Amino acid sequence: MGDSWTDEDNVPDEERAPLVLPLIATGIVAALMLAFAFAMPRSLDIGRNDSSVMGAVISGCIISIILWGIAFAITIRRAAGGWQVGTLLFAIAVGVGSQIAAITLAAHRISGDMATVVEQYRALSAGAQTPERVPAGTGPVSRISEVFLNGTLQDRRAFERDVRALGVDQILSIEGLTHSSPVLHRCAAFEALAAQARRLGSFGWESHLAEARRVADEAVRNREMTAGDADAFFASAQDNHYFSQRQWALDAEVVEDAQELCELYARRPWVVRGTEILFASQRDLEEVRFHLERIRIHVAERRIAADAVRQQMDEAAGRLEQ
Repeated sequence: MGDSWTDEDNVPDEERAPLVLPLIATGIVAALMLAFAFAMPRSLDIGRNDSSVMGAVISGCIISIILWGIAFAITIRRAAGGWQVGTLLFAIAVGVGSQIAAITLAAHRISGDMATVVEQYRALSAGAQTPERVPAGTGPVSRISEVFLNGTLQDRRAFERDVRALGVDQILSIEGLTHSSPVLHRCAAFEALAAQARRLGSFGWESHLAEARRVADEAVRNREMTAGDADAFFASAQDNHYFSQRQWALDAEVVEDAQELCELYARRPWVVRGTEILFASQRDLEEVRFHLERIRIHVAERRIAADAVRQQMDEAAGRLEQ
């Protein structure tokens, strides 16, 4: 009896190794499955697309079997049959479970990101007053949107400051306008302001889009989003390009007509009566009326273009909320 206990205690470690190695190999398989599940990028519709969820779960199952097969060829085959079956089932459970957990976390993260994008779009579509900035991004898509939208808002604010500083508003409203008003000595500068508006409508848009693309490329490299989702965002952004460009073109035309008025006010005799400006010459009066009517038409068309952009933003926010 004593001899049998002595023999069991003296079993070499090498003979017990096959029982330890399968555990180590299975642990490595589980770690690889976890890394695979949480490192892979997820599409933005992962929480609502059943086929994507099933595909991820099936891929987790298949990859776990493949990794287990490699581990089996190396060491698990040396273990007993019960160990082999147990490690296989454990690997599959980890593979499927890690995919489900990763999808759940990704869906929650994406939901928060899309909620921020909705806030950004609502900030632009809420009213006629242009906001200073849109809410800061909380995820890859809202960061891209933040860079692009804030860039366009910065252009708009800078242009409006230049309009006020140059005195375009005073020419259009004639409020406080006299023959000695400084704006009448700056009429030639209106031409550069009109050119600036047209430049912002084309090159400004493209530069902000390029900056947003750099943010998107970084997010794709960091596996925060897929390249397909990034491309889809920029494709949707093009929907607003025409109306945005049209607004800037109309801004330029308003400034050009204001320049014509400015030059006329600078060289011709006139007086202000209340909210009207009166000329001694009927020809001067007709020229002023011509440019004022053009400005009225441009402003009305610009309002339509701005309303179209706000409507598109509002509709996009509504789709994201569904």
